[in-house]
Amino acid sequence: MCTSNVDSGRMAWDDPVTKYLPWFQLSDSWVTREFTIRDLVTHRSGLGLGAGDLLWFHSNYGSEEIVRRLRAAKPVTSFRSGYAYDNVLYLAAGLVIEAVTGQKWTDVVRQRILTPLGMTGSGTDIALMTSPRAATPHAVSGGQLTIVPIDSIDNILPAGGIISNVTDLAKWMIVRLDSGRIAGGGSLFSVAQANEMWSAQTILPIGDGPPALRGLRPNFAAYGLGWVLHDYRGHKIVSHDGGLAGMTSRTILVPDLRLGIVMLTNAEEPVYAPLEYELLDYYFGVPRTDWITAYHAVVAQGEARADSVQRGTSGARHDLTAAAPARPLCRTLQRRAVRRCDDRYGG
Repeated sequence: MCTSNVDSGRMAWDDPVTKYLPWFQLSDSWVTREFTIRDLVTHRSGLGLGAGDLLWFHSNYGSEEIVRRLRAAKPVTSFRSGYAYDNVLYLAAGLVIEAVTGQKWTDVVRQRILTPLGMTGSGTDIALMTSPRAATPHAVSGGQLTIVPIDSIDNILPAGGIISNVTDLAKWMIVRLDSGRIAGGGSLFSVAQANEMWSAQTILPIGDGPPALRGLRPNFAAYGLGWVLHDYRGHKIVSHDGGLAGMTSRTILVPDLRLGIVMLTNAEEPVYAPLEYELLDYYFGVPRTDWITAYHAVVAQGEARADSVQRGTSGARHDLTAAAPARPLCRTLQRRAVRRCDDRYGG
């Protein structure tokens, strides 16, 4: 949506956020003044991973109030020096869209994306998640797969509020792979903006990772305008994850092969990670690697380490803090933020 407004000249990626949201404020006045639309969508604010998430998670705060309260968040790095995923800044980007267009973000999504592409089974109404045809969210609790309540995200919709299905997402991926052009005429955005979105904006760290997954280590990794960019077996990969309570998704695009893959799961664990590389190896025509077994071993090792740490610290707790927390906020929110791409590249 930003792209169509940039194409029309109504806004520019490097416009300051305060041009459209005069009340926007971060803890540092200089950063506030210099903060641009591009900064909102490239996760280089200097704030910590998931800064502000506890403001929207099952809260009664409205969208603008959540963004206003972000001014109290302290930076953990200098401005534009590092990457840290932040949902609240995408909420701010949605509010910018509303300021530019004079319409609600939900109406803009429907009019400019869903309707032109014929995505009739998609929308921004959370009620879609309770329809008889919708998947039921699940998470592992106490070693058992359990149904979990549907997230309440009406106050954070621009950061993850589109409910869709494989059929509709295939239509969207085709347009993305065709640089914004719509079959039958017209376009969602220009070729120039298509290229800009898939250009590196924020460098992502690359670690060695576990030995079993060394074959996945990319030569480059970056965040574009709303997309993760890296390479695999000589191909540029454009991707992004999504997640709510009991739900995860992954979209993978390979531009040079005009290949698009979308995986939707009604579970919190990112089970799609090994499947992604199994599929890519198949389409790339390379010898198969058993990534499922490799990932399973790495996950099992990680869980064993976590259990060991938990056992070692549980006895040191003060009696007043020994009870379980009322809500598993930190683990849930951290998983959603981290699985976007940090752990994949060892950051």
